[in-house]
Amino acid sequence: MCDGSHSLLYFITQIVDISELKQSERVNRHLMERITLANEAGEIGVYEWKLMSNETM
Repeated sequence: MCDGSHSLLYFITQIVDISELKQSERVNRHLMERITLANEAGEIGVYEWKLMSNETM
């Protein structure tokens, strides 16, 4: 908000702590790396079967 001389009188801010979100992202990334390594080392594949459409992915 500014006064008549365009000087800043105040401002409003909002801060949200996302520490837990970032920590869970790090954990998930680490787990995905381990699963990928295990799949590659074991030479296994992961497939998805959509029962209703009989599609595999």
